[in-house]
Parts: sequence; structure tokens; C-alpha cells
Amino acid sequence: MRLVEPCGWPEIVAVVGGGRMGSGIAEAFLAGGVTVRITDASPELSVQARQRVIDRTRSHVAAGLIDAELIQRAERVTACDSVAKATWALGWRSSVALPRHALVQPAGPVSIRGATGSTTRPVAVV
Repeated sequence: MRLVEPCGWPEIVAVVGGGRMGSGIAEAFLAGGVTVRITDASPELSVQARQRVIDRTRSHVAAGLIDAELIQRAERVTACDSVAKATWALGWRSSVALPRHALVQPAGPVSIRGATGSTTRPVAVV
């Protein structure tokens, strides 16, 4: 995977769910030069998700799969206490990445562009 600068990509992405799939989604966006916020079911799990992204990135650098510069990008990932905090103030150049298994319950009228591995659709902020 080569590092690239985003061209028409969102500037900021909120990844909801930081397990294997969510951390992989975060790493892919990082490689694309996108700022990543990650959140999970609790503040503690969000911190663990951020560390998972960093550890995953380090292992991929060690294996020679990606450029070492990506570690610095991974260390800039922000762990957010909640989906609301992760998505707060996201503008039109932002997205929410939801692993396919994530369950989202609408909690209000605010919606933003959300992206999964293959689709883009509105996602309610919870």
C-alpha cells in the first residue's frame, strides 16, 4: 500500500467500531492521507481501538507492506468517547466509516455522508 494524498476523498473520517475491520478501514484511510477519528462502544474500547490501529500499522511496516511514514499518521488517530464526539463538526468533506456489522440507532435529525467498504449512504449521528 502506498501513501497518497487524498484527491476528492473526505478530509476527516469517523470510524465507528475499532475491531479488525474498523482498524483496517482506519489504516486504509490513513494511507490515503485522511484524518481519522475512531470510536467504539466505550471510552476504554475507543482507546484500545486507536492502539490497535497503531499496532496493526507497525506490524505492516515491519512486514514491508507499507511505508514507515504511515506509523506517524497512525499515531495521530484520535480516540473519541462516543459517536457524537467522533462525528461532531464533520463537514461536507467528511465521512463516517461503519463496519458492516455495526448497529446504528438513529438519535436525531442530523445526518452525514457515511461510507462502508462498498457503499455510501446517509448515517444518523447517535
